[in-house]
Amino acid sequence: MNLNYSRSSSSILYGITLVFPLMIVYELLGIYINWNAPYELRNGADALIREFFLVFGQYSQIAYGIALFVLLSIIAIKYRHLLTNGQMKIHYLMLMIAESILWGFFLFVLLSRTGQWMMAIPFGGRIVEELYLSIGAGIYEELLFRLTLIFVLTLIFHKILRLPTHLSGFIAVLFSAILFAMFHYIGTFGDVFRWNTFIVRIVAGLFLGLLFIFRGFGITAYTHIIYDVIVVCYPLYFARN
Repeated sequence: MNLNYSRSSSSILYGITLVFPLMIVYELLGIYINWNAPYELRNGADALIREFFLVFGQYSQIAYGIALFVLLSIIAIKYRHLLTNGQMKIHYLMLMIAESILWGFFLFVLLSRTGQWMMAIPFGGRIVEELYLSIGAGIYEELLFRLTLIFVLTLIFHKILRLPTHLSGFIAVLFSAILFAMFHYIGTFGDVFRWNTFIVRIVAGLFLGLLFIFRGFGITAYTHIIYDVIVVCYPLYFARN
């Protein structure tokens, strides 16, 4: 069986198809959690992306929704032949989820060996809020730091600075990992900077960056989500035993 579903010509469509249902779950959970709340709880990367739409004032949320719809429509139109020809394979999507689960557990074991397996900032809220933020981290941090940042940095290093393709990709992954780690210490709810947690987050960023390069956006986003869910549920397991 061909397992190159995440790096085929349809990798973007497979990735979006895989992640889109969780985007809906994230938004529905956001409505439930933030209903009549004194402040709006959102993943930091999601909040950062939404900042760009504040120029539309009271219509910022509508503008954000329209932009997301247009982006998804463009991707669907570009790869519509895969849908009409029946080339989208459901079992590929299931295999991608299974692979992501394995990578998620592998990342958890890898970081636990360092004694610092908290890649995300501890929130300490209700379990539903923790799961909500885990889904948001997997979607929007991968969208920002892997899909967007690695793509843009690779173009800059390769097209403008004329570096070799593979070297450009490696530097882009390294830069994105460093910025990903720094991101967790910014803002009111940012973590207190410590070198040990900073290095661990760089290692996680490098792992996710390389996973994105070789396996695609969908698997990387699900791996991040599954890792965060394990981190959330891990203490609960020991609390009950």
